[in-house]
Amino acid sequence: MTISACLWELIHAACITACLFLFGKTLLCRCLLAMVTFVMKAKPGLTREVNGLVVPIAGSYTLDVEKSVVKASVRHMMLTTVKGYLKLLPTEVHIAEQIEDSWVQVQVDVSTLNTRDSIRDNYLRSSEFLDVESYPTFEFKSTALGPKLPGWMLQGDLSIKDLTKSVVFEVDFYKVTVENDVGAGDVAGADTVGRLFFSAWTELDREEWGLTWSRAIEAGGVVVSKKIRVDMEIQAVAVRKTKR
Repeated sequence: MTISACLWELIHAACITACLFLFGKTLLCRCLLAMVTFVMKAKPGLTREVNGLVVPIAGSYTLDVEKSVVKASVRHMMLTTVKGYLKLLPTEVHIAEQIEDSWVQVQVDVSTLNTRDSIRDNYLRSSEFLDVESYPTFEFKSTALGPKLPGWMLQGDLSIKDLTKSVVFEVDFYKVTVENDVGAGDVAGADTVGRLFFSAWTELDREEWGLTWSRAIEAGGVVVSKKIRVDMEIQAVAVRKTKR
């Protein structure tokens, strides 16, 4: 463990000791201890400030596909919202020294689509709609990043089936936490894992990608709306190697 990491742990321990001394083992003490631990996990040296916004330090972060998810939401019968969940394929998030030069290229595994209705899922995956057999993935490749308070705006090219269109995601970066010795056992010389949390969302017109199926309903409107909201909750991991 580095000197700075030791110092941070010492400050953490001092805060815990102060809470116990002042409040004993009360509910207030437990709440304060939880808050202290949460704040202290966002350790210095893993984030920086750019244009008044906190961002991760430069580096490559490996996507944690088990803890990341894509959610697509669409209005159905003009009454309810159907939500479909999809998994991402392994990739890396690249954070640059000049934050605007950061980029990412992600693929969504369309075969994992799950709306909690097997009949509907089978239809959506079929050749009549998404044609998963011919087009097994969606792909997004970023082209520009810039501030849009209180977060960021990420522009890029989204490919669905054989069509590619430009889209803009609004991105919110939450924090980077440190998990000592968690998941680092397979990396020689590593003593710390930094975990990056952020979310992104956009709204798409499905017909722009040729997904035009619909049917009118007697009361007015259509069975499935043209607009689809896409939300992504992302976690990515960086392994930092010990300096010898």
